[in-house]
Amino acid sequence: MTPLLAMAWRLHELGRSFTWHISARSRSRVPFSKELDALPFRDSIVLHIDDEQNGKLLEASDILRSASDDCDVYVCGPRGYMAFIEEAARRAGVTKERLHQEHFGAEIDTTGSPFTVVAARSGLSIEVGCTETILSALQREGIEVETACQNGVCGTCLTKVIEGRPDHRDMVLTDVEKASNEMIAVCCSRSRSRILKLDV
Repeated sequence: MTPLLAMAWRLHELGRSFTWHISARSRSRVPFSKELDALPFRDSIVLHIDDEQNGKLLEASDILRSASDDCDVYVCGPRGYMAFIEEAARRAGVTKERLHQEHFGAEIDTTGSPFTVVAARSGLSIEVGCTETILSALQREGIEVETACQNGVCGTCLTKVIEGRPDHRDMVLTDVEKASNEMIAVCCSRSRSRILKLDV
C-alpha cells in the first residue's frame, strides 16, 4: 500500500478525483488500517474485507468496467493478486497503456547466450557472460550506470540503445516501448543480437 498511499496524497493535494480500492482477507491484515479513517480523502477509499459480514468483496472486473475510458489503473500487491487484477482489467477492456503495476520485486531470468556490449561514450567493447547482467559487466569495466532495484521494476537504469536488438526482460517498459528498442533496462535485460551498442 505504501506507493499507492503516496499517490493518493498527491492526487488529493492536486484536487484530482480518484477511488482507491483496498482488499484484504481480514482488517488486521490491512496496513495503516487505523490511519486510513483519519485521512482527508477517506471518502475516496473503498475497503474490501473478505471475512467481514457486511464487507464488500472485491469484484475487480465490475469495478474496472465501470471506470471511465480516460481513467488509469494502478495496482500493487503480491504476484498472484497482480495477475488476478491484470486478467480482470483485460476482461474489462482496460488497455495495457492504462494499467500500471508496482511490483514488490521480480523473479527474472537474466541468463542467456553471451554477447558484446559496445559502450559508445567510453569506447569499450565488453563481453557479457552467460550468467552476467549488462549492468554488472559495465560496472566490472568501471562504467557507472545509475541503478536502484536491480531487478527490472524501477526503470532507474534505462539506457539508450544505439544499435542492436535488446532482449527485454524488465517490467517497466510498455510493449510499444520494447518494440521500439530505443531503451533497455541494463539490470536484467540481454541482447538478441551478438553486438549491442549503448549510449554509455
